[in-house]
Amino acid sequence: MFSVKRIVFVLLSVAFLHGCVRSVMPAPNLYTSAEEQLFEQLAPELEGNQVDVLCVTDRAVEKDESGNLQYGYHRSSSVAYGSAIVALGRDLSWEKLVAYSTTQSAAGPRPRVNMVSVSELGRFPATPYLFRIVGENDVKLDPAVIVERKQTLASARNELVRRLARTPRKQVYIFVHGMANTFVHAVQRTAEGWHFLGREGIPIAYTWPAGKGGFLNYAYDRESGEFTIFHLKQFIHFLASVPELEKIHMIAHSRGTDVTMTALRELLIEARAAGVDARQKLKIGNVVLVAPDLDFEVSMQRLVAEALGSVFERLTIYTNAEDNAIAAAKTLFGSWLRVGALEQQELSAQQRQTLNRVANMDIVTYKGKLGGRFGHGYFLANPAVSSDIIAVLRYGRLPGTEHGRPLKQVGANFWLIDDNYLK
Repeated sequence: MFSVKRIVFVLLSVAFLHGCVRSVMPAPNLYTSAEEQLFEQLAPELEGNQVDVLCVTDRAVEKDESGNLQYGYHRSSSVAYGSAIVALGRDLSWEKLVAYSTTQSAAGPRPRVNMVSVSELGRFPATPYLFRIVGENDVKLDPAVIVERKQTLASARNELVRRLARTPRKQVYIFVHGMANTFVHAVQRTAEGWHFLGREGIPIAYTWPAGKGGFLNYAYDRESGEFTIFHLKQFIHFLASVPELEKIHMIAHSRGTDVTMTALRELLIEARAAGVDARQKLKIGNVVLVAPDLDFEVSMQRLVAEALGSVFERLTIYTNAEDNAIAAAKTLFGSWLRVGALEQQELSAQQRQTLNRVANMDIVTYKGKLGGRFGHGYFLANPAVSSDIIAVLRYGRLPGTEHGRPLKQVGANFWLIDDNYLK
């Protein structure tokens, strides 16, 4: 059982670690075993140790000591989009970066991940949009807002189409971070994640106002997660409206899983009310939740009972019973069954029966020792887990040896993964 002191230590340490200088994640087993090639038919302009991430944020603008643009933890009523350049290693040649990325025992220290620059390309009108009510219930947006929104949507669409033209995979990968993450940290993770997805499709860092710091940062970040829901929904609507874009994949970590699933739930309700097929309209492919900081019973009522599976093609959830950050959240909320630490044997017969009928969902439990400090960052620290996530997102593989994902099945849609996976 966690004491109050232990909760404080874990939460503060997670916040501290998220602000530290990062190193590139270890090479996934999927590539070091030579089972798959990391890069295939990559356009020359996408090579090199620098990665251009499309960032979308409702963090307020700040300036550093030199007057350079940056985004902090304060909230902005308007959403900005822009370009963030991230370097994977300093002055590292493409050949050396590829060698490191495909060799588990690469000599020397791991390359560092550094933010090079960030530039804002556009900004949407502030929300709530200015409006007036005509008659009894007809809502009309202010004409100036309509013009501004139309212009921004057109500019954002042009930027997206420009990026899509550089890749044969007409898909996007939206990374949604968790609590205590800074803007820089969120973009860095997105950059290295996309690098190991073969630099295919478009990487998008959706970064919301988190990372205030201090013991009460969890409460602030939790409410910031609620603040950002409308903005994330509007952004998904925008992406889905672009004809050149074929599919949207979403990857969320920790508290970001609540942000993601709440947004998808509300989008599903909107689609049902409009009488349209949510999956067809929104183009949601894979949804991957890692270390979900979600109450299991609440999730059953808000997500499973709403039949949320009809909004995406497949949901993959990664859990770890040794995740100390999830354990701290258990004590903090008095919630002893949280999704991020879920194991099948903890469920009642009725709960198992219900989950077993969700045909497009897989719950993968990590059993190993390489889970990162506090066991909360295993999706990056562990070459086995990162390999399985890549198998889902890049190759669309179903679990099972016959599909190229030799996980151990322990239930209808429950699976186990250990450190030796794909070695």
